[in-house]
Formats: sequence, C-alpha cells, structure tokens
Amino acid sequence: MKPVILLPRPASESQTHRALWATPFGTMELRGSKNALHESRFINDIRADQEALPDPWYDAALPLNLAVHGTEFQCQVWQALLSVESGLTLSYRALAERIQHPTATRAVANAVAANPLPGIIPCHRVIRLNGQLGGYSQELWRKAALLNAESKGSTLYAIC
Repeated sequence: MKPVILLPRPASESQTHRALWATPFGTMELRGSKNALHESRFINDIRADQEALPDPWYDAALPLNLAVHGTEFQCQVWQALLSVESGLTLSYRALAERIQHPTATRAVANAVAANPLPGIIPCHRVIRLNGQLGGYSQELWRKAALLNAESKGSTLYAIC
C-alpha cells in the first residue's frame, strides 16, 4: 500500500473531481480536488458523468493525500484507523484506548460512523467488543465482505 497522508481540508478547497471506481464490493464514488481525496462512498446508481482519477490519486510514486473536514478528535480517530493493518480488526474500546481516550468508546464510535472516506480510511475494521460486526455506513454485507477478503490477503486498495 502506498503512503497515506491525512490532512485537514481547507474550507476553500472545493471538490472538482468525481470518479467512479469499480471494485469487487460495488462501485465506489470518489470525490476530491486534484491534490486529495475528500469523500468516498459505495453507490448503486451509476451515471456517465465520471472522470478519470487525477494523477495523485492513483500514481504509486506519490502519497495518497486525504483531505477531510472533521473535529480534532474525529481526525485523531481517523488517523488511528489508518494504522490498523489489513486483515486485523479491533473493538471500539481498543480504538479508544489506542488514541489515549479509554473512556470515550461512544465518541470513538460516532467518529468512526462519521468517516468521510469509508473503504479508504478503513472504518470497516472496527467491530464490537463481543466480536459482532456492529454497523457500517456502506451496508453491513459489504463490511463482512471487506473483512473476509482482507482475512485472505486481498484488499480494496487498488489505488493505494
């Protein structure tokens, strides 16, 4: 996987690019500027107004810049998610402990749910303490499929 850099997104930076990316888990819509990804989501409605991915989004020689809007706490959670290795999972509590906020499990869960780049920032790797999958903004079957593929050594990250 290429290096990923999480940056605060300036309010003045507009989303000027949209691309559709076919994955084994469905079509993913990517939005961002020419320098960074801002949002991702899986979609069911495919339209023809797509663009090619800008060079920094897929060039393996360049880091993948992610520019997101979020509170300092949310960005701290999202940064921690980027360090969770493919094929591994952790609980919301373990993630709270990882960012030195051991009593903030619910706040961590809310930050995970607010992830603007699901699939790219791997929020699907967070599960309940009892081992159940919990929720996923991109449909629970997709979370299970992503985790299953990663447990076998595959990843979503063709662009990373």
